Amino acid sequence: MEEMYDNTLTASLEEENEDGEKAEAGEAGKQTATTLMGGEKIIEALDLGVEDLETIREWRAIKAAQPNARGPDRNP
Repeated sequence: MEEMYDNTLTASLEEENEDGEKAEAGEAGKQTATTLMGGEKIIEALDLGVEDLETIREWRAIKAAQPNARGPDRNP
């Protein structure tokens, strides 16, 4: 996911028009350090969420076979 974010960022910074020249005027918007850090935090949170979902799926499979199985340790 982070790789996709980086690729999108690179593409937006290197946009060229059909003639291969950089456009003098573009869409309104500015990528600042705050915006970039915010995007990175969102990606990190999504990655943690995906890991947690996988942990819960594994635990449910174990619990189906062993009803007294202890719950998984979760990321705080």
